[in-house]
Amino acid sequence: MLRAENLCPPELSGGELQRFAVARALDPGTRYLIADEITTMLDANTQAQLWQVIIRHTKERSLGVLVISHDVSLLKRVCGRVIQFTLVK
Repeated sequence: MLRAENLCPPELSGGELQRFAVARALDPGTRYLIADEITTMLDANTQAQLWQVIIRHTKERSLGVLVISHDVSLLKRVCGRVIQFTLVK
């Protein structure tokens, strides 16, 4: 079995790259995480699992998270507060 550490980025799938990026972002030194559409390319099960990990880390480490998404139902599930921006012409 190949491990991601032995692969170059072009050899990883989009989902694998996304999970690797989130793992890097959850470094113990991280205090704030800007999650800009971080799970949009993942299937629903993987998306749910990833958000469970992120939410667990936020609670355990008092990690601040700014979630940016077009998915309003996701925002309502994972955020304590939602601010909706609308374009005014």
